[in-house]
Amino acid sequence: MAASSILWIVNHLLIVNHDAYRFRSQADGRLCIEKMTVPGIGGDTLRTGRAPPTTHEAHFQGFGIRRAFRSRMALGIALVLGCVPAVSPRTAPAAPVVYFDGIRDQLLRQIDVTTTSIDLAIFDLTSPGLAAALASARDRGVAVRVVADARQARKKRSQVSALAAAGVEVRLAPAKGRGIMHHKFALLDRRLLVTGSYNWTEAAEHRNAENTLLLDDADLVARYAKIFESLFSAGRPPSNPATP
Repeated sequence: MAASSILWIVNHLLIVNHDAYRFRSQADGRLCIEKMTVPGIGGDTLRTGRAPPTTHEAHFQGFGIRRAFRSRMALGIALVLGCVPAVSPRTAPAAPVVYFDGIRDQLLRQIDVTTTSIDLAIFDLTSPGLAAALASARDRGVAVRVVADARQARKKRSQVSALAAAGVEVRLAPAKGRGIMHHKFALLDRRLLVTGSYNWTEAAEHRNAENTLLLDDADLVARYAKIFESLFSAGRPPSNPATP
């Protein structure tokens, strides 16, 4: 597409050689490109098919041209041209994303854009920054629930009791015999799954070799949500929450 062929871009509407194209996002998060019929401009109508989540098929009437637009490519075109479609505050990755360092900053970013709920099952939570982010999310109306290992939560540096004192719903998970509650996962907005080896601790951030995965697979989110509900219902509140 030659730059000289672009006449103007306004309100997510791209005018190219007397044809008008509109960029918009579907309810399921896919990007849709529509060719519009605009009085005074003309052009054929483009129909967007109900294609698989990563592909859009566009049929140009009168020309018999069939093209497949990958969602990422279409979004890239939209961004380059300045046509950014309206999206939700959270744009979860379409494919798994893994982090091996700088994990705390990634977690903070995800917590900051969460709008409805955070469910966290964590073995150990000693990071003041992550604890403060959870408390802040709760203060802005996000439903925050935490399940933690009962023995780890009693340790001096644990932030679990402070979270309970700040109004976060906390449950201490009973271990099986001498076992521990060793989960490390979070569900953000019941859409994004965060899991991996990373405990929410200073040691994990600064000393350990760790990993964290971000996934937006609906089936996996549902399975983890079922486990979380089981852990939460079986847990008990802290007996003496710390004063915030």
